[in-house]
Amino acid sequence: MGWSLTSRILCTVLLATAACSPPPPPMVMGYLRRPAGDEQIVPSRLYSVWIDWTEDDRWFRLCDGDSGTVVDTVDFDVFLKALAHLPRGIEIEQFQTCGGLTSYGMPDDSYARLKAEMVKGSRTWALCPLRGGDRTLICTCETRGIRRPAR
Repeated sequence: MGWSLTSRILCTVLLATAACSPPPPPMVMGYLRRPAGDEQIVPSRLYSVWIDWTEDDRWFRLCDGDSGTVVDTVDFDVFLKALAHLPRGIEIEQFQTCGGLTSYGMPDDSYARLKAEMVKGSRTWALCPLRGGDRTLICTCETRGIRRPAR
């Protein structure tokens, strides 16, 4: 017994809709502020973090491309808990700027806690796809800086 005409039409419409559905929007770590307009900073890995810890400011962003989850917080403990929930044994892309570490203000005890969580989960920092090293460097030369995504 074959499919009815209605079933065949419905199946064709569903397949066409699935094939034409736009992909999910990319995870965005931030935006380079350029004179011509902002440019998205998009991770090249499934898991990525941006740690911004200066003398005056703290900000942590974790993108889990597998689940589509983004944690955007100023609370280091919240960030560490989100990191702990990532799968074991993964590589995580870490973003920094060309001008220096954005996490230069992180106290030694906090750095030790971050490192311990990475080791506990057998997680490593991914090598930069363009420059090597354990951080993806974002060049902020000739820009007006970085804008964080809206919360």
